[in-house]
Amino acid sequence: MKSSLQLLLWFAILMLASCANLQQLSQAQKPTAAVTSVAVANLSLTSITLNARIKLDNPNPFPLTTAGLTLDLAIAGQSLAQIQQPDTQLTLPASGSTTTELPIVLRFKELFAAADHARQQNEVPYGLSGKIRIQVPVLGDIAIPLEYEDVLPVPRLPDVQLKDVELLEAGFSQIKLQLQLALDNPNSFALTLQQLGFNLQAMGKTLSSAELQSVTLEAGEQQTVSLPISLRLSDVGAALLNLLNSDQPTKFIVDGHARLIPALQSWQAEALTFRSERLINL
Repeated sequence: MKSSLQLLLWFAILMLASCANLQQLSQAQKPTAAVTSVAVANLSLTSITLNARIKLDNPNPFPLTTAGLTLDLAIAGQSLAQIQQPDTQLTLPASGSTTTELPIVLRFKELFAAADHARQQNEVPYGLSGKIRIQVPVLGDIAIPLEYEDVLPVPRLPDVQLKDVELLEAGFSQIKLQLQLALDNPNSFALTLQQLGFNLQAMGKTLSSAELQSVTLEAGEQQTVSLPISLRLSDVGAALLNLLNSDQPTKFIVDGHARLIPALQSWQAEALTFRSERLINL
């Protein structure tokens, strides 16, 4: 008799618990989701990687599970990068929240194809849109929309141009020239050109090679670098004499390279090459 009463008591408790659970399920609420932030994870002259942080909130007293998500990055109304994870499973704790980060890779050649004006800008507006599916009792498999807008940094190459070559001094055995390079940083951040090296050519002959240890350009800064060059007549011979004796301008060519280091933590150093030509009369 005592055993029967205990069984009945346990059965009643289970029934009450089941009824409470059913009541909770019948009052299930729709969870919410939002893109809370987007950070630049990696940046180069060819592509940018963004980390989109998504927060999901569960107002229900029981856990939930996601069933997949999609996220698009669009510029000028055109989708340029997309994430599709149809089997994504994240657990949302009861009456709690969880976050996840999604990497989005965008290649700048695709950006410029979609919005050509972006080539001349330091940043362009973009939008993220998508949905995340969550399995909710009673309500079923529901899709929660995601929307986010911000601006995207667009890095641009610094410009290195041959500005002038001046004759400083002419002697029997050597001459001294002064080379001027015009440097332009079109970006909204500073950058450093390390190991800035170049070859100076004229009349099909290399006249000189040189290297600067480091040049720093602040955001939007234009700077002229002057470099003295000494040339021996025995090394360049008739080519140099022809330059001095000619009344016509001569085409000078500068071929160069540098190690480009932007003042951004997410951008690693890259190799930069440049070439500039100019007609100059010594």
